[in-house]
Amino acid sequence: MKNFLVFIIVILINSGIINATKWRVNSNPTVGAHFHTLKEAIAGAAAGDTLYMEASGAVYGDADTISKKLIIIGTGFFKGENYPTSTINSQASQLNKVVFEPGSEGTILMSMQLYSAVINADNITITKCYFYDGVDDDKTMLYVNGNNAIITKNYFNQINAQDWAADVSTELSVIAFYKSNALFSNNYIFKYISTQGNNYWNLLFCATNSTSTIVNNIFESSIGSALCAKFVIRNSYCANNIMYGSLNFNVISNNTFINNLSNAAIGTANGNIQNAVISTVFVSSGTSDSKFKLAVASPAKGVGVNGEDLGMFGGTDPYVISGLPTLPTIYQLTVPAQVSNQTGLKLTIKAKTSN
Repeated sequence: MKNFLVFIIVILINSGIINATKWRVNSNPTVGAHFHTLKEAIAGAAAGDTLYMEASGAVYGDADTISKKLIIIGTGFFKGENYPTSTINSQASQLNKVVFEPGSEGTILMSMQLYSAVINADNITITKCYFYDGVDDDKTMLYVNGNNAIITKNYFNQINAQDWAADVSTELSVIAFYKSNALFSNNYIFKYISTQGNNYWNLLFCATNSTSTIVNNIFESSIGSALCAKFVIRNSYCANNIMYGSLNFNVISNNTFINNLSNAAIGTANGNIQNAVISTVFVSSGTSDSKFKLAVASPAKGVGVNGEDLGMFGGTDPYVISGLPTLPTIYQLTVPAQVSNQTGLKLTIKAKTSN
């Protein structure tokens, strides 16, 4: 038994579990956090450490480059909508752009709000994050040039009033995969543009040599021309997705394309549902993310590959409202205005956690 315990301790030390440190990051210099910028935190942390990015109303950084393994955890998003009675800070932990370079293999980015991410390393996980248009207007919100990427339970919201003049007649993508064995699941992806010019937008682009698993997502497009909202899907297992709006399935090659639902003509073979009436699919109201839950009589209910629901709330690892991190989150704190020696300090704390 003694030798077995020593063996376990050696494993933990070698894996970095025992030595890993947890750091607070807050951009407010008056707060007693360990770091006040993400660049400082990345430089000061050791490989395997965890950075807790606190919401402070300020953006933490632009084009932050990560070249060591880290766990970066924010506070989620849409909290003011989903928890309107909360007495806790409803702001999100915000980044501009993050780049994962070699050396960052195994890094996890969770519950952050950011403009875009570039993955140039293997085994990177991005989960429960909110991607939205930023001042730098990165055309590709997520560029994956590393193997074994896990992209799950995120909310992508790209809204541009017009295209960029320099990109006339070029092809642009919201999500792009260039390497092997990517998992893209339980995400929401939206693309809107009012004047498309001569550009061609891909909601999802899979390069010739890439391989991907694309399951239980919702893809929505609102663009002037269907030619401008394309899917270029190659070498992928594509199942249990809901795809609607102004769509054009431009390149579908060497895929398993089964049990998907669309308002477009995708055929009815292999459990696919075409020409769906989208107004019957989702609940009639809700917050920015809860409105994508399925209606009681939705045609997307129970028609997945194994009888599961389609869309981002279906499957074994469904989307989490507000992208709350996988740790207890306090959403209500009640503190009495006055206390006495007789009554003491009585607090009421409400918290919840998610997978």
